[in-house]
Amino acid sequence: MVINRLAPQRRNVVHGGAIFTLADLAFAAASNSHGTVAVAINASIWFVTAAREGTLYAEAKEVSRNPKLATYSIQVTDDSRRHRRPLRGDGLSKEGSDRTAHPGLRKTASPETH
Repeated sequence: MVINRLAPQRRNVVHGGAIFTLADLAFAAASNSHGTVAVAINASIWFVTAAREGTLYAEAKEVSRNPKLATYSIQVTDDSRRHRRPLRGDGLSKEGSDRTAHPGLRKTASPETH
C-alpha cells in the first residue's frame, strides 16, 4: 500500500485503520487459500511503530491449521522491512463450503479437472 496524502493523519502518520485493512486483506487471502471459505473470528493488531511515508507491505504466514480453525501471523512492514506492525488472526473454515460458494473465491479449473 503506497502511503499518500489520503492515508496520513494530522500527526503525519498513517491511520491505524488503513494499516489494519492491509493486514486484514493479507489474512483473508491466506485463510481462503485452501479451497474452503474461511471467515475471521478474531483479529488483533499491535501498532509498534508509526508508519509515515513510502510503501507498506503485508505478509501472512499460517501458524497452525486444523479442519475447522487456523491461526495466522501477519506482518506489516515499511520500505525498510524493519518496522513491524504484527496482526494475529484466527479463521473459521465454513464446513461443507468450497470456493464455488463465493464467486470471488472460485478456483480456476485446470485441464485435469475437465
